[in-house]
Amino acid sequence: MKWHGRPARVERRRPACATSIASMPTPRRRLSAAPGAFFFGALAALILLAGCATPGRRAPRAAAEPTLTAPRHVEIGRILSFDAADRTAVIEFVPHYRPNPFLAGTPLISRRLDTLEPTARLVAAPYQSGRFFGAYVEDGNPGPDDEVVIAPE
Repeated sequence: MKWHGRPARVERRRPACATSIASMPTPRRRLSAAPGAFFFGALAALILLAGCATPGRRAPRAAAEPTLTAPRHVEIGRILSFDAADRTAVIEFVPHYRPNPFLAGTPLISRRLDTLEPTARLVAAPYQSGRFFGAYVEDGNPGPDDEVVIAPE
């Protein structure tokens, strides 16, 4: 048997309730007062989003808090002993300072711990052994337990 043409159209019966609902008049849908309102809203959103992404001048920010800086004087040790006749001092490195072999010839200042008043000007000697090193006293009289700092340049 060969197939010729289209199959016959079969009509389907609708239930009685469907025809009654379909035949009822429907209220017309009102379009918005301005047909371009949706388009305008979408365009405005696109411009605002794109405007935020464009590079431009940024307003400078005011610093909320002052920036913290390192102390001006780095404590490197404490005076253990001072020989007034030879004008030399023995200094012990503080635990947080890493001994540096290139410290020789560096200008140093000794100062009291309680007032931070300078007591002497020193120059680091090339003599260094473990946690101890020597210094030549140029001016002043350092006391025992005075703090030794690298002189500012």
